[in-house]
Amino acid sequence: MQPEVKVRVLEDQRAVYGDHEMRLLEAIARRGTLSDGATALGLSYRSAWGKIKAMEAALGTRLVASTVGGSGGGSSRLTEPAQRLLAQYVRFRTALGEYAQQEFERCFNDDTGELV
Repeated sequence: MQPEVKVRVLEDQRAVYGDHEMRLLEAIARRGTLSDGATALGLSYRSAWGKIKAMEAALGTRLVASTVGGSGGGSSRLTEPAQRLLAQYVRFRTALGEYAQQEFERCFNDDTGELV
């Protein structure tokens, strides 16, 4: 067994970003467009765009730079601040997951190693 920890980062009791938003940034970076990133996560373009704009407003920086479509179609890329944020978040989540697993094992296993 293992614990599942869900993370949301708050400011003044309001969610700024969390696991879902970071998956969206990853999907945009991987797929190359906001639309394709949204589709990969089962989100509408409008919902994904709203999440990005809300994060940008809360953080005071642009996270996604897009070029308008044309014959070759549009594209989106993560800005430098978004790339840093995503890298920091991945490090944080990795450390948090490792700690949660250690504490789960410590709290739920007895001296024999069996789940109580």
